[in-house]
Amino acid sequence: MVTQHLFCTYLILRRYNSDDEMLAEVMLDLCLLLPDLNLATLRYAATFFNRVAGDSQQNKMPVDNLACVLTPNLMGPAGPGLVLSRQTKIVSFLLANAEGIGVVSNSRAVAAQRLSREKLNGANTSSRQLRSAAKRRVADSTPHERKPL
Repeated sequence: MVTQHLFCTYLILRRYNSDDEMLAEVMLDLCLLLPDLNLATLRYAATFFNRVAGDSQQNKMPVDNLACVLTPNLMGPAGPGLVLSRQTKIVSFLLANAEGIGVVSNSRAVAAQRLSREKLNGANTSSRQLRSAAKRRVADSTPHERKPL
């Protein structure tokens, strides 16, 4: 369900940054890169097992225990150099943060809106510049030299 590419990307980020809050946001953002079916299945399964962990007083299955059992199924077999304990930590994180899987964070949404506005403003500026250049071209030419725009 979680692709090897996503897992390797997380490991690389983890190696270069120890800010757990930032890594948590990045991990949830990385989930958005999963294929749609994988993302929907992961969100559904994580939400279900998060609810199971909510009853851990009765069923003795907190998030960490569930992660140990579910990791091989969600992540696939650990390849060369990949440690099962790292995969288990990721699955534990995903189960504990199930409500954030497939959801764009507020900071990312604001950044996307700002980028969209900038692109729109840039497109409008470009259109204005093109129209202005076309008008200058027409004004500078003599009547029988005019070419269609």
